[in-house]
Amino acid sequence: MKRFRFSSFMLVAGLLFIYLPMLILVIYSFNESKLVTVWGGWSIKWYVGLLDNTQLMGSVARSLEIACYTAVAAVALGTLAAFVLTRISQFKGRTLFGGLVTAPLVMPEVITGLSLLLLFVAMAQMIGCMMSFALSLDDLVLASFVSGPGSTTLPMEVFSAVRLGVKPEINAVASLILLAVSLVTFLVWFFSRRAEEHRKKAIQQAIEEAAADGWQQPDKRRAPAPV
Repeated sequence: MKRFRFSSFMLVAGLLFIYLPMLILVIYSFNESKLVTVWGGWSIKWYVGLLDNTQLMGSVARSLEIACYTAVAAVALGTLAAFVLTRISQFKGRTLFGGLVTAPLVMPEVITGLSLLLLFVAMAQMIGCMMSFALSLDDLVLASFVSGPGSTTLPMEVFSAVRLGVKPEINAVASLILLAVSLVTFLVWFFSRRAEEHRKKAIQQAIEEAAADGWQQPDKRRAPAPV
């Protein structure tokens, strides 16, 4: 009989702590009742009602748009910074540059949000009216600093709704986001696994072909000397 291990217990408890609330959220997104804490039977009316909630769907679309712009900018800047740090071993200010690259990881979001707000205000004075594309879906602090009138993102919409009570539509939107993320993650894993299997097969086939060629070639070192 296997002995009880504290590390295994903590692993299971940690996974339940993270994923159990998500499972409960998905279940209650199919709740018939308007009260999210009272179960009233199974129903999909909240998913159908999302089509009529233009404010919530508009915030979702705006958040996805911001996420796309942010992802493209992050990949471009991150790739350039990684190229400089890995390919250029020595240059003046390398330590300062490395610190500036990693500073956003430890910088408080309030400071970052206030800095971006001042930057966008200064840019608006120089180049006219400007839409502020901050960070993506899950950043409430920065979005609350840099978003202007009529540019409410999904985190701000959810936060505003939660202060008055969680609406069933919020559970439906969150469930759809979980479904989309899970589907994309599965597709990435599936195609990565297929690519890895093809790569292993190609390597194995190359090894077998090289071994077959080695057996077919005559061994010149053991060839008989001419008479």
